[in-house]
Amino acid sequence: MSEVQELLGKLFDESSDFVCLATLQSKPFFVNGSARRLLGIAPAEDITKTRLWDFYTPETFEQLRRTGYPELRKAGRWSGEGQLRHLRSGEPFDVAITAFLVKNPRSGNPICLALIHRDVSDRQRAQESEMHTKAILEASLDPIVTVNHEGAIVVFNQAAERTFKRRARDVLGKRAEDVLFAASQSTLARDRVERHFASAEGSMINARVEMTGLRGDGRTFPMESAMTVSRIQGEPVFIFFLRDISDRKQWEAELRKAKEAAEAASRAKSIFLANMSHEIRTPMNAIIGMSELVLDTALSPQQREYLTIVRESADALLSVIDDVLDFSKIEAGKLQLDRNEFHLPETVGNTMKSLAVRAHSQGLELAYRIAPDVPCALIGDATRLRQVVTNLVGNAIKFTESGEIELSIDCRERSDSIAVLHFAVRDTGIGIPKEKQALIFEAFEQADNTSARRRGGTGLGLAIVSRLVEYMDGKVWMESELGRGSTFHFTARFQLAEETDDSELSLPPRARDLRVLVVDDNLTSRQITEDTLRNWGLTTSAATCGSDALTVLKEANRSDEPFDLLITDAEMPEMDGFALADRVQSMDGIAPRTVMMLTCLDSRGNAARCEQLGVATCVLKPASRAELRDALLVAMGIFSEEDGRPVLPGDRSRALRPQRILLAEDSLVNQKLATALLEKHGHTVTVAGNGREALAALQSEPFDLVLMDVQMPEMDGLEATAAIRAKEKTTGGHIPVIAMTAHAMKGDRERCLAAGMDGYIAKPFRAQHLFEVIEAVVGRSPAPTAASEPQIETREPLDWAGLLQTVGGDEDLRRTLVEAVLDEAPRLMEAVRHAIAEGNSKGLALAAHTLKGAVRYFGAGAIFDGAYRLECMAKEGNLQGADVTAEALEADLQSLTDQLVRFSQGAQVEKSVLG
Repeated sequence: MSEVQELLGKLFDESSDFVCLATLQSKPFFVNGSARRLLGIAPAEDITKTRLWDFYTPETFEQLRRTGYPELRKAGRWSGEGQLRHLRSGEPFDVAITAFLVKNPRSGNPICLALIHRDVSDRQRAQESEMHTKAILEASLDPIVTVNHEGAIVVFNQAAERTFKRRARDVLGKRAEDVLFAASQSTLARDRVERHFASAEGSMINARVEMTGLRGDGRTFPMESAMTVSRIQGEPVFIFFLRDISDRKQWEAELRKAKEAAEAASRAKSIFLANMSHEIRTPMNAIIGMSELVLDTALSPQQREYLTIVRESADALLSVIDDVLDFSKIEAGKLQLDRNEFHLPETVGNTMKSLAVRAHSQGLELAYRIAPDVPCALIGDATRLRQVVTNLVGNAIKFTESGEIELSIDCRERSDSIAVLHFAVRDTGIGIPKEKQALIFEAFEQADNTSARRRGGTGLGLAIVSRLVEYMDGKVWMESELGRGSTFHFTARFQLAEETDDSELSLPPRARDLRVLVVDDNLTSRQITEDTLRNWGLTTSAATCGSDALTVLKEANRSDEPFDLLITDAEMPEMDGFALADRVQSMDGIAPRTVMMLTCLDSRGNAARCEQLGVATCVLKPASRAELRDALLVAMGIFSEEDGRPVLPGDRSRALRPQRILLAEDSLVNQKLATALLEKHGHTVTVAGNGREALAALQSEPFDLVLMDVQMPEMDGLEATAAIRAKEKTTGGHIPVIAMTAHAMKGDRERCLAAGMDGYIAKPFRAQHLFEVIEAVVGRSPAPTAASEPQIETREPLDWAGLLQTVGGDEDLRRTLVEAVLDEAPRLMEAVRHAIAEGNSKGLALAAHTLKGAVRYFGAGAIFDGAYRLECMAKEGNLQGADVTAEALEADLQSLTDQLVRFSQGAQVEKSVLG
């Protein structure tokens, strides 16, 4: 038997099929190498110990017993399919089985059973894969078409039959270009398909392409095609995934129509908003302006109360209008930020000052701090930054009944050109519930509708804040605890401008050794004041109330380290600042040289009380660093060349020389308002009812300035300005023109400036704003020559009373001021003349800038105005006419110094007589 097995092994071991020989009793006595590999039988393992049923799954052996054996006995041969199983793992695998009886060639009797097995697992898997693929094809909702390398269709699923209205049997074997693509398809597109079939590569492969399909009924339709390439036996096969996009195309057409309709509606809305703005602002201009005029007259308390309510209500209505317009522009994506240089401390300080009255009237402390590392000179939209701060601080005031509101600013990130600033507005108000915090920045949402009705508001403020902060490349968030207050944060990105003046960040050397006592019952305000003074290098101590301050003063005197300056809050419990100043002045040996008052109330009564008590200066809270610095220097009588930064007068109208003004305005109410405002401050006004009348007036007499309404009958302001500029091209000269318009939409200012106007003011305007714009425009216009516009000889009397009030009634300090100006002014004037002669713009700007600071306390508006004109010319690099302006400035300065000399000589005589 062993010889037989060896012989059989040589015959069958090379076969890839599983060969098994078994006795007629189903006992295996030979398996080849393939069988051992398939079944997991080791080469040396004895198979005679196994039985045939060990090789098959129970189902297959049962099939063999029931069907195979009877067939073998009858015919001697049987074929079928079944499953073998791995003897080690038990894993089944598919095989095709061929069984036959091996017979004795002499007797014909069966000797053994031979079984040959062929592994058909791959074929089975291929069949299953084919069935799976077919199921996917038929289940697909989109047409799937397969094309062979000759361009003939070989697969056409049911979705394709439905879409193309064709039966698969009618299209199989036909060219895809003829059956699927419309004859109207461009030749170029058909050529592209054919080239892809020929080369099996190109831009259509694995890409979405829109084409025109052809249905069986001859109708065409838009379809989207995505083609991929496979290979069968080395030949490319193209599979098209198609989609009927008729519905989508219809939707797109409807969307286009809807978009066009929405854009038309948006344009109509913009026009409506512009007209609404104009129609509302025009009467609002009259209401606010006339109210301000009447409030400047003698009124009974009741009348003043009524008119104040009218003005405040008009302001509130204007705020609502501005919110609606801003939100509309933001929603339409039409809001654009300006990019101008601005001074951050000045912008923030002015904003907080404008909010201080509201806060203080509710008994709230309002404070702000700017970290020392925050850059002052920035490039960005100062107006929109002011709007964000106003909204957040205004909300804090609205929803805070007691305590304080603080704005803090620090620098989060800084490079050579960019700064990211972090702003935080903290209040001690009612707080916001957690469930409302996520909605608070949505439009028309308020944390509490009942409080909204009580406190007012549109619900747009924080939505506008959120969008504006996004425009400034920042983000906004909040922290709040119900009943304890809220903190609103936002960041904003600005470009850095060139730092031109850091005087507010430092003090002259003579002031840096001062010892200062700060008295304030509010911790935040006290810390801010102390931090500012320490950053200047001063030595500070603090007290929380008047009695503590007296104790600190006495202790400092005993230790022979007296204070040079006392800075006290005016409004404190038990002993207020005035009572403290009175006690300090009456106690021998402990009083500092100077007392400086910080007050929340800007009233004549406070100024009078300060003067009576010998308080050197009185500053309105919240005080900016610049205000605190200037007040400190004035209080201590410290003036030097380093102190060149000017404090601009609060009333711009007083700094202007009388102007001859042409007012082009068609509204009678606005004519009366503007005329009254201008004439009240010494200007001469001529009125023109439209642009044509304005041109005629300019032909008949000279003017220094034109205030031009934009929207007028017959000829509007833009046309009139264009005519003025066209004439100036031939005649020379340039008359400043300021646009006045009730439009407040984005682009109005740009259109006015593009038309040749020099300035822009939106109605309704405040008198202060009007004069600021006039001063800015007149200040940067070249000075008129003596031949064309003769100057009126004016020499202003000195404001001695105002100067005395500034120095708190201190005659010695007033004499110090006079001597400082007599020493400094001639030298500065010489520097002005020298800079003009040399064409040195930088030197002229510095000298004129310092001269303004030297004369600011004497009410010398003409000198201040002249120095300001020269400074603006120098900064713009245009020194044309500077010599004429300097000549007038020198004459005014000579008049001032003559009066100061007479005062100084009289003071010396008085001092020697009394001494």
